Amino acid sequence: MEYKLQDIENMYKKMNELLALYEHKYEATEYTLNLATGDNLKINIPKSSIAHLLGVSIDEIRMSGIVKGNADSYTILKTFLDNGAYQLYSNKELLSKVFSKDIDKKLKCFDTNVCLRMDDICCIIKYDSERTYQAEENPDICDYFIVRRNNNMYYVLGLIKNADVYVPVTSRLYSEFTDFNKFMFRIGKNQEFTFAARYSVENEKNGFSISPFSLKMSDKKDILRSTMSMARQYDGITSVAYDYVGFMNRTSNNYHRNNNERDVLRVLQSSIYGNEVLSAEAIQDIIGEGAILSDEIRDLIDAWNDYIVSSGSSGIAVNSFSAMESKFLDYKEKNEILTTELASAQERIALLEVEKAALIAERDSSNAKVKVLTDAFETVKTM
Repeated sequence: MEYKLQDIENMYKKMNELLALYEHKYEATEYTLNLATGDNLKINIPKSSIAHLLGVSIDEIRMSGIVKGNADSYTILKTFLDNGAYQLYSNKELLSKVFSKDIDKKLKCFDTNVCLRMDDICCIIKYDSERTYQAEENPDICDYFIVRRNNNMYYVLGLIKNADVYVPVTSRLYSEFTDFNKFMFRIGKNQEFTFAARYSVENEKNGFSISPFSLKMSDKKDILRSTMSMARQYDGITSVAYDYVGFMNRTSNNYHRNNNERDVLRVLQSSIYGNEVLSAEAIQDIIGEGAILSDEIRDLIDAWNDYIVSSGSSGIAVNSFSAMESKFLDYKEKNEILTTELASAQERIALLEVEKAALIAERDSSNAKVKVLTDAFETVKTM
């Protein structure tokens, strides 16, 4: 890309603004995401990640000699921003090496990607490059990708584990769905798709914190549907059921049917992994005849059943499985009642047939006696 001096100065100004923002709000921030897979992510945004997130190559700055000394990457970045603009402008070849080709996008998405929120996360992908079964020239080195949607744009933050925490190694912005779609198809195949079920924030430097809070069970129906939809779309694997078992464990005092419902959630997990419908009959076998499943768990099962049925319909619109199953169970119950009534009626008919035969026999016997008496009477009359 051809830059004018004013373009470079504008980028330097923007970078300095973002550095000031980072030092004020995010430098000592630690995010904790408890995933539905059971994994816990503690995420820091260290100074060593900032240059890369902004689209600046510290290695190229070091090798060029623009900044002298063996300082850390953040110090080199700040020194470079203070006095490197004109030196860089005079060397166009070096400029293209120091600045990422996507630097405009990286500057635009920096604030959003380092300010992790829970409400705009589309999915979280646990990434293992060996599971894609495809050769790549430059395979992604991330352990996780956090995929978010905000104002019709897609933000992606790639994380890698460093000791006990995860740190960002890539920051992406996709304003066009076609480009985002291409990226997701590349990294999504055979990977685990999940979501954050619990979230907290703490900043020791400025005292800001958000106490741990969890998604309401009523919200998880939509989250489950969204996560499964993305996993299916990009040939991934939905991995969320651990959170439901954990939910039951955390709330065991509130659920007197906890053991049975935990068993139902484990069967739901198997159904999700196996892409199978979890039928009401199977649930009833687990919780027992006449027992009632909580509405929260029923919502999750309905979300899964509806999705698995609709996803296999080849694009043909179908009624939701849960509604169809509910109608089926209603008709089945009515049919069982009618079957019982019919059997009872047939028994009554059989008894009536016996009574009818007895009455006919009694009538015939009576008719025979009447005939005998009539004949006798006629004989008397002629004597």
